[in-house]
Amino acid sequence: MGRSYNRAMAPVNTFIDAVIPSDTEDLPHEVSVLRVHGTGGDIKVRTALGDDRTFHAVEVGACTPPVQIRRVFVEGTTAVGIEGY
Repeated sequence: MGRSYNRAMAPVNTFIDAVIPSDTEDLPHEVSVLRVHGTGGDIKVRTALGDDRTFHAVEVGACTPPVQIRRVFVEGTTAVGIEGY
């Protein structure tokens, strides 16, 4: 019999998700770190506590400081190819 895996029960930072920025929709689940794989730039986010902040000049391959993120905005984000961990 195959085993099922409950994503909600997984340890933090187990999954890597492509981030689709939106000014109106939150991410499917909160992430704690963003990493840029395409083009570096600014990343505007909304934290789990509802604060908006911008990480400036995030380089390709670099990660943001760890903070619970629930939204990545289109407006104010210039980085491309963002993944959430």
